[in-house]
Amino acid sequence: TTNDNWGYNAMDKRFKTGREIVHTLVEAVAGGGNLLLNVGPLPSGKIDSISTESLNEAGAWLKVNGESIYGAGPFRPVYYDNTFTTARGDTVYLHLLDWKPGATCDLWQLSLANAKRAYFLETKEPVKFTRSHVFGLRLSVRNTSSAFSPDTVIVFEGAEPLKLNF
Repeated sequence: TTNDNWGYNAMDKRFKTGREIVHTLVEAVAGGGNLLLNVGPLPSGKIDSISTESLNEAGAWLKVNGESIYGAGPFRPVYYDNTFTTARGDTVYLHLLDWKPGATCDLWQLSLANAKRAYFLETKEPVKFTRSHVFGLRLSVRNTSSAFSPDTVIVFEGAEPLKLNF
């Protein structure tokens, strides 16, 4: 829910931010699930302004980064704080949650043996990476964006698709 109740509750003022909604959505898709998001309407049937603002923030992020979510599924776990991966075909999306402007990301064991190129989804700016037979793919990149994003997405094209065995 966008707050703590499934329906209207005048006392419930614990609303989720757009950032929290994006994080929940990314974690769900990266885990192989989907997200059912409830918005409890006001007694008039309208949606409150706080929920509207949060949904608009999440929607603005999806407008730019939606390809990493819509039709995507899990890839492989990345054991790095606030980092998740999703994939569509041979394209892998690395989600860096709350990656602050100016911060550096160093990932040593990304298993993307066939990746041909990498770039930021939002700006299309190229991202350099190196390969090692010991560590797999190594990504060392600084966030050059001046704006804070709830999730910065790096795209890897030509990666080996995930094979699930059920």
